[in-house]
Amino acid sequence: METTQAITKLDISAMKKADYICFRHNAGNKLSQIDCVKEIKDEPFGYSKHYSIDVGIMTNGNNGKGIMTNGSNGNGITGYASISYSSDNLKWQTIVSQIRIGDTIKLHWYRNAGESNLLKEHGIVCDYLYLRVYRGKKIFEYFIDACNSTADSSARMIRTA
Repeated sequence: METTQAITKLDISAMKKADYICFRHNAGNKLSQIDCVKEIKDEPFGYSKHYSIDVGIMTNGNNGKGIMTNGSNGNGITGYASISYSSDNLKWQTIVSQIRIGDTIKLHWYRNAGESNLLKEHGIVCDYLYLRVYRGKKIFEYFIDACNSTADSSARMIRTA
């Protein structure tokens, strides 16, 4: 069973101050992760600190269209997306400013969500990533990323394991 923890003050601080934000889902895991990476300046060989937040995973939606292998629990799916220079990214900072202590977060990985006949004709697929914030009975959804690639590309955001 999924055990998503409530967001803490430290989680919010890490998401605000991070230089890079990585969103991950590894095949077989019940949870996804938000990895907050802070570069430590003035280090001759580069150095960074990582802070990981376990978050939930959405496994259905968008009318059942290709999401996490059509409603599976995420087994067999690996997802990755990132935001570079997140401390200066206005979109990300706006999202984080709306997250409150006690909220829960789920990453909604949509595989083939942006399919169209034009993309199909050229062998291109489009995957989406949304971040959902749950606060009591309220749900807020934020678009994070879209990735266009060829169907068998290792650059694809959501891949089968």
